[in-house]
Amino acid sequence: MLVWITYNLASDYIEQGFTTDEAPQIIPEYTVATIQETLQNLGHQSKKIGNVFQLIKQLELGEKCDLVFNLADGSLGSGREALIPALLDAYKIPYTFSEPVTLAICTNKAFTKKLAQQAGIKTAPYSIVKRLEDISTIEIEFPLFLKPIMAGRSLGVGSKSLVTIKEDLAPRCSELLKKYKQPVLVEAYLPGREFSVGIVGQDGNTASLGVIEIKPNSAQELFYYDRYNKVHSNELVKRIPVTDLTAKKAESMAILIWKNLGCRGIGRVDFRCDQHGEPNFIEINTIPGLHPENSDLVILAKLNNLSYQDLIEKIIHNFT
Repeated sequence: MLVWITYNLASDYIEQGFTTDEAPQIIPEYTVATIQETLQNLGHQSKKIGNVFQLIKQLELGEKCDLVFNLADGSLGSGREALIPALLDAYKIPYTFSEPVTLAICTNKAFTKKLAQQAGIKTAPYSIVKRLEDISTIEIEFPLFLKPIMAGRSLGVGSKSLVTIKEDLAPRCSELLKKYKQPVLVEAYLPGREFSVGIVGQDGNTASLGVIEIKPNSAQELFYYDRYNKVHSNELVKRIPVTDLTAKKAESMAILIWKNLGCRGIGRVDFRCDQHGEPNFIEINTIPGLHPENSDLVILAKLNNLSYQDLIEKIIHNFT
């Protein structure tokens, strides 16, 4: 096949005036080059296209391909992940990963939590702060955990995300509202084990790629997989393949939420356990990172005897 690769490079967005804090969620050029090489090793022709504006130029020239390998999760807005798939639908060009409606829903962490609850999947109590006045309506016990409601790749999650006293809640929410210009998701803090489940397929063909537990390399009283830990994961974090009953429970829940949300292709579903040791749904990643060495899904696949080339082949196979 002729496969186009769409993606957002940090350098492109910084040139357009985006901040360096917004740019880290954009894909590294090394990942794009490795995927292109892997596609060629699998016998496909491939062409690097770039972001949505560069894709539009190709389409305006009347050019087409057999499949778009879409890595472009965008930068801003609630429809950032849905933009390219919606455009490709208009041109009747197949693409990898989920469809526009699913992508737009899954970008919003509160939407996915609500749908998870409706499916009978446990998730931490939460509230949404659109403006500081909303804080007065929060009835969740401390400690609380704060994050931007639509940011990807742990953007906005850091040392200040955990709030243990009421006096810190308003200033922390204010900081996030001003910096990321989107509502803040306020959740009950989950103190237990953290899991990530790899999922492949869609509808009745959905299956697990395995489960990993994410733990700090050194003993910590409070650990959460924030932006800093992800950037320095090779030094600070260990991922361990797990198959115990709690991990299996998270795995079953991941498959259920994947099906209920209409996800397809390959992705990751994240869980964290509460004080009773029960896994709670955190969020779903429908356009997962595919960095050959650092991305959680790639590491999860390797720990479960699936090579990088095999992983890319599975993605392609879902859409051919």
